[in-house]
Amino acid sequence: MAEKPNLMEKFETAFHDCLTLMAEGAPSNTSADADPSELKLNVEVTFNKFNEAARLMENFFLEKQLILAADQDARENIEDLKSELERKECIIQRNRQKLQNWMSLANSSCGGSSHGEPSGAANSSSSLQTNQRL
Repeated sequence: MAEKPNLMEKFETAFHDCLTLMAEGAPSNTSADADPSELKLNVEVTFNKFNEAARLMENFFLEKQLILAADQDARENIEDLKSELERKECIIQRNRQKLQNWMSLANSSCGGSSHGEPSGAANSSSSLQTNQRL
């Protein structure tokens, strides 16, 4: 986080240097003995510093944008997984309800017969209740 103010300060300084140079380089403010090649070199150096500071600021913000985009993708994936999990939980609940209905139907049909409940049915219903708890 300490890099951001440093970049901002460099950008502001380069911008103010450009403004100062333009104000000093105006035809009314130039001295008669100013060398045009020296003035041109000074302008190029100043604007190159400003351009470099602008590039650094742009890179900083692009990096932050990339981080935020990746974070947004992760959030969307998490939301998708949560909704899929919720959907599957509903399917499990419906299947459990159907299983209970079928078990009660099987128990009532076996309980109404003259032979009574088969020995395997009692074991399977207790193991099913144990599995439901898990």
